[in-house]
Amino acid sequence: MASRGGDALLAALGIGSRLDNVVMMICYAAAGSVTIMVGHNLGAGHTKRAEESVITGLKITTAFTLACFLIYFNFSDIVIRIFNSDVSVVNYGSWYLRIVSFFYLLMGVGIITSNTFNGAGDTKSPMIINMLAYLLFQIPLALFLYNIPAIGSKSVFIGIASVYAFQGIAGWVVYKRGNWKHKVL
Repeated sequence: MASRGGDALLAALGIGSRLDNVVMMICYAAAGSVTIMVGHNLGAGHTKRAEESVITGLKITTAFTLACFLIYFNFSDIVIRIFNSDVSVVNYGSWYLRIVSFFYLLMGVGIITSNTFNGAGDTKSPMIINMLAYLLFQIPLALFLYNIPAIGSKSVFIGIASVYAFQGIAGWVVYKRGNWKHKVL
């Protein structure tokens, strides 16, 4: 579907996804630490310390994702021009950053909570959340919105943002439910 938008859309999608990966790398670094700390603390019977580890990881990712959002959202044209000066690519890329970066906080929450579950031995929850995010949100939403003329190619960006939103919200709900704290291995 993205290829229907032409080379400029594909170029903007490539640039945007690489910028997303920069944000994700920091989130995954914090999440990797959270995974280990949750596993160790739950194994030692220190549930409260495991929860505190998660909150610390969320604070770190929140600060970083907020900073990236502010830069990418407010200076989207400048950021895209660093990589490509074509007017169409800058236009699409700016839309990408303005739509997707708005959901970076939820991306960070999704990454941290997913790794929390993994550290607790609950690998089924992140798998289900990710499957639902892609199969029920990203693909159908992007396909549906693509046919609305006012949205068109931007539907790809909205689809990506919907994954971050769903993963963050669903991850937080499952985290707050607390079943991960009692997972028996």
